[in-house]
Amino acid sequence: MIDVVVQHGALNLEALRKRENCMSAGAVVTFCGVVRNLNNNRAVVALDYDCAPTLAENCLYQIATEAQQQWGTQEIAVHHGYGSIGIGETSVFILVATAKRDAAFEACRYLIEEIKKRVPVWKREIYADGEPSWLEGTPLPYAFKYTP
Repeated sequence: MIDVVVQHGALNLEALRKRENCMSAGAVVTFCGVVRNLNNNRAVVALDYDCAPTLAENCLYQIATEAQQQWGTQEIAVHHGYGSIGIGETSVFILVATAKRDAAFEACRYLIEEIKKRVPVWKREIYADGEPSWLEGTPLPYAFKYTP
C-alpha cells in the first residue's frame, strides 16, 4: 500500500504515528522532518513552503513506487506539508513497513533523499532580523519531467 498526501500546513504527527502498527511487518521505520530554529548560524523564526500540490503528490507517488519495487515494502506513507509551518512542527513524514529492518531503513533513506532532489517543494526561511531567503531546492524544469 502506498499513501501519499500533500497538505496545507503542518502535519499532525500524533495521527500519523498511529499507523506504525503494521501487523505483518517485522520492521517499521519512520522519519519526521521538523522545522528547526537555526540554519547556517542564523536564527530562523518562520518557514514557508511553496509547491504545486498535485505535481508534488505525483512525484511523491513515483518515488514511493520505486522504493516499493526495489525493497518490497508492505506499506509506505509519505506526507508533506506546505504553506507556513512553525518552528518545531513537522513538515515531512515518512513511514516504511517491511519484513526486515535493513530494507526498511534503506527504503526510508531513499525516499527522503529523492524527495529533496525531485519533488517540487521550495522553502523560504524568515530570519530573526526579518530577512527572508529561499533555500536551494528542486529546480522547476526537473520536477516537470514527470507525467502522472
